[in-house]
Amino acid sequence: WGGEDLVVTSLDVPGAFTGQPMRLRATESGYELFGPHNGLLGEGVADERVTFETDWGPVSLFVQSLQARPGTEFTVVKEPRTRAIRGLAGNLNVSERGRQSGILALSYEHPDRRRAAAILNEVVTAYQLQNVERRSTEAQQTLAFLDERLPELRQQVDAAEAELNRYRLERGSADLTKE
Repeated sequence: WGGEDLVVTSLDVPGAFTGQPMRLRATESGYELFGPHNGLLGEGVADERVTFETDWGPVSLFVQSLQARPGTEFTVVKEPRTRAIRGLAGNLNVSERGRQSGILALSYEHPDRRRAAAILNEVVTAYQLQNVERRSTEAQQTLAFLDERLPELRQQVDAAEAELNRYRLERGSADLTKE
């Protein structure tokens, strides 16, 4: 019919359901979810997390939005992590703009422009978070190193000051700041 849209932001399934297609059918009030063996798991509404109990374990689903006529069916699959990463990486292109510039150009091929933009935004967000975490880890390691070295350096400064004071007493040098 055109204009159908389903946004699933979270899908957790038992191991037996991973990689298995499930059907999500739009209803008047929300949706129905059918398991890999076409059994009805339960009903839900958009913008609410629901958990369906199965013989294999719980299925947890969060449908952010659903725009479709009643009876419209969607296929929902929880892909194994490695397959999902390979799928994303296969359509993702990252290149550096200019040599040693540190500026990255990203592109993602997908038939739906909005989906491509959303995926690129998530990749950029994940990259930025990774950089923040890496810098934070480096800063913590640097602080730990300095905390470890500080007592030794303080001892060296104290020894140097003691040696300077001993030299002044032997030579009778003047302390200009006091005078």
